[in-house]
Amino acid sequence: MLQTIWLEITLNRLLRLDPRYAELLEPLAGKEVALDRRPGGGRLLLTIGNAAVRVVKSRGGEAPDLIISAYPHQMLTLIGRGFRSPEQWERSGILVEGDQQLAWRLAETLAKLEPDWQEALASVVGDMLAYRA
Repeated sequence: MLQTIWLEITLNRLLRLDPRYAELLEPLAGKEVALDRRPGGGRLLLTIGNAAVRVVKSRGGEAPDLIISAYPHQMLTLIGRGFRSPEQWERSGILVEGDQQLAWRLAETLAKLEPDWQEALASVVGDMLAYRA
């Protein structure tokens, strides 16, 4: 439970580094994306809201709109390099099941995110050092 809370807080803080995050999330609001960790790892369910993402451990019931299955290093690459399309995800070994339109919209959203890293750094080390970096 602590891991999901930590992940949710971290993910939402990262999203908020882009001043347009709420605008970018809006078309995805109400969608559920499952992240399946391979091999045989657990499933996390991301519920996308208007201005935040909620992370919970998988629950029974209805299937999520989209399922992304990957090894941990692939998921980090997906976020870090921002693979621009579901085809790129699949070429890299990430499995994508479910709503392919949602997969495209998610890829487009990840590609459009532009975190203000200097602003984040300024909150830690101060404006003078952050804006010199």
